[in-house]
Amino acid sequence: MTLQDQSWHVGDSTLLVIDMDFFFPNPALAAQAQHEHSLLYDWGHEENAFMTGPVWDSRAAQFLARELPLPPLAGWEEFWDRFPDLHDVPLWFANSNLHAGDMFPGDVEAWKRVVLFDAHHDCGYRVGSLEDFAVQPRFSCEDWMLRHAVRGSALEVRYPRWRPQAIEQEPLPRGVEVTRVIDDGGLVVDVVPDAVFVCMSHGWVPPWCDEQVEEFLDRYPGVIVGQIDEDPVIRAFCLDSVAAEAASWHSLREEAIRRSQSG
Repeated sequence: MTLQDQSWHVGDSTLLVIDMDFFFPNPALAAQAQHEHSLLYDWGHEENAFMTGPVWDSRAAQFLARELPLPPLAGWEEFWDRFPDLHDVPLWFANSNLHAGDMFPGDVEAWKRVVLFDAHHDCGYRVGSLEDFAVQPRFSCEDWMLRHAVRGSALEVRYPRWRPQAIEQEPLPRGVEVTRVIDDGGLVVDVVPDAVFVCMSHGWVPPWCDEQVEEFLDRYPGVIVGQIDEDPVIRAFCLDSVAAEAASWHSLREEAIRRSQSG
């Protein structure tokens, strides 16, 4: 079956999706080669139990070993105020944006617009074209937006201001039409959502930011319907254990410096 063989009813409603990594400035992702600590942000990302949980302890230790503060989320506090009226709009949330690929306003109906605030376009990084995606049996957090594209929804991506070169850095698959802009941080009067989905993004957002994510959800002025998956909002993260690991790293680093200076 080709894309032209399938007919979808496109409605008049809008799905708004927010990935919490939108609020986590990452110098490595922003290609800030001049940033003195960018290598500390050079992380691999996969959605599995290790990469969303335990790996963050070692990453945190690298900051503390250098006597650097753990980087927080930024710019999330007033985000909901940017939308004129969200009081009657339902919100769902989950760890992965994968679940947004299964959100539709009806059994076979499509959204008119899907608007994504994200540090990534999620329109496919490993598929060659929209046609290739349409015949593959699965989708992921990397290409869930194409689930809506094949149904005729208009796709829009708004990148954070800390990633000004994102459009050039992230090519799109063939045949995928997406309106992409760098978010200006102002009022969002052109997006009137009928439903909202928040991705906690545990593969990109550190666990020391989880309380900020929880507060972000608590501040939502509309109706929180619930959580789609069972991943905890607040992950296990022990700062004392991380500090102990950081002290070991710091000692090894200081010893290496002493040896290099004495050699």
